[in-house]
Amino acid sequence: MKQFAFQYATSDGRMLEDTGLITKNEALELWRKYTCIFKDHMQIGGRPEMVIWHGMQHEHDYNYEYKHWKGVDMLLIDGGLWEEAT
Repeated sequence: MKQFAFQYATSDGRMLEDTGLITKNEALELWRKYTCIFKDHMQIGGRPEMVIWHGMQHEHDYNYEYKHWKGVDMLLIDGGLWEEAT
């Protein structure tokens, strides 16, 4: 069932991926693909952002986050990504 979407943006405002409605498996596959790219962008001082949306009834129904990483809230330590404690 296509009720998910995936988005990936760089800190300079470029949208590298912005899907329409996709399945959960497709969204998770994109998450895995972009995790390495996210790390690369963090390594060079960028603050990327990626999110999987769920429960979408149409392509602009961005109400519920399934997973969301904001580079501004993450640390890259020895190749591992960590969310900063708030």
